[in-house]
Amino acid sequence: MGSFELRWKASAVKELKAFPEEARTRVLVAVSALSEDPFPVGNRQLRGSRTAHRLRIGDYRVVYSV
Repeated sequence: MGSFELRWKASAVKELKAFPEEARTRVLVAVSALSEDPFPVGNRQLRGSRTAHRLRIGDYRVVYSV
């Protein structure tokens, strides 16, 4: 599978800055991995959308589109 471009919404960046350091690191690592594999084990496609997915990372959920 090829490499995908990651684009962050400004609101997501703002929220991420408020996370505790450990959680922020885990989320950044997981999101960075999405550029290589946008459909990792544990992701779920959101109902009613063909492109939106969510990925649970500890207590947090990342919602993204492919």
